[in-house]
Amino acid sequence: MRRHGVAGVVSAAARRALAGLCLAGCAAMAQAQSNWREVAVPMYGLLDVARGEALALAARAGRFEQASTGLRGALAAHCAGPASAMSLASARSRWADAAAAWDALSALSTGPLVERRSARQIDFMPARPALLARAVAAAPKTAADLALVGAPARGFPALELLLWPTPATASAASPDQAALTLRPGTAACAYAVLLGADIEHEAVALGTAARAGAAQDIDNEAALATLVDTVNQWVGGAELLRWAWLRKPLDVAATRDAAPEFPRQGSGQTAAGWAERWQTLRDTAVLGARPRPTPGRAAVPFETLLRGRGLNPLADRLVEATARTDLAMRGLQPGDVLRVRAAAQSIGELTALVQEALAPALGVRLGFSDADGD
Repeated sequence: MRRHGVAGVVSAAARRALAGLCLAGCAAMAQAQSNWREVAVPMYGLLDVARGEALALAARAGRFEQASTGLRGALAAHCAGPASAMSLASARSRWADAAAAWDALSALSTGPLVERRSARQIDFMPARPALLARAVAAAPKTAADLALVGAPARGFPALELLLWPTPATASAASPDQAALTLRPGTAACAYAVLLGADIEHEAVALGTAARAGAAQDIDNEAALATLVDTVNQWVGGAELLRWAWLRKPLDVAATRDAAPEFPRQGSGQTAAGWAERWQTLRDTAVLGARPRPTPGRAAVPFETLLRGRGLNPLADRLVEATARTDLAMRGLQPGDVLRVRAAAQSIGELTALVQEALAPALGVRLGFSDADGD
């Protein structure tokens, strides 16, 4: 599938429109956002916005790093034998936890995720069974060897195929339908351990980079760029969820008169992936029931940023559109085709609001670029 990344552009209009936000943050306040009609929402400074986003990114990256710890070990334990249903279940559980944390992190791909092209490295979709079979047969031994393997045979999707093999996967590997089965002493097992180590390595690198970013001082120029990038990447993440994760599998299935094949379907983690991605996007857009963010200590949602500038009608529209999408996404399951289509449409309507109203209100110019996947 085609992954849509974004490249923000800091325009002269943005600098003029947001000049007032370059002031220092105001005193911390704890009133819920629902009190905005009685208690004025402060204008958060650009430094507050950038600092809050850096902390939020560090928290998501830290969760991914923690969830990925032990993935390689669980795979190695299963592959060392004697293989058992329990050891396989443990490896699968580690994969699911790491994939969920990754989906929450990559839903808003900013900072080191863009710089390292992490999605291409560990989450290129879809994996190619034939390429995976060739990669396993090549028997790479080291991280340097794995770096030479094509992206469609690496990362979460490829490891998912090994942990939850399908007939198509096995037939692509060999006539005996078993070359990619994770049995002790097999090339498939050795390759799976290498993939687990690669995911763990990327998780550690992202966690380290995100923490370093959160600890750095930032000037107003960089803070403005952070806001622009955040809005742009939110649009890119929402479009990725709407199209690649929800709508495209339905459209492709309709042309083939077949059942849709969603991301994470082999592992049964499709709905979890949807939920993780949507939660990150939702929390970036609106405050919900959370306390108003303390300046410089928590992420400032788009809604709060708008209210601080007195743009309450637009903030209300954003809250209403987000609530409709939240309802559409709640409890969504791959088997409910009508609801999946409705959820995709609702995300599209919310994204249009961000593109057509929110971004101009904040002086943010949207710019798109192709990223990884097909």
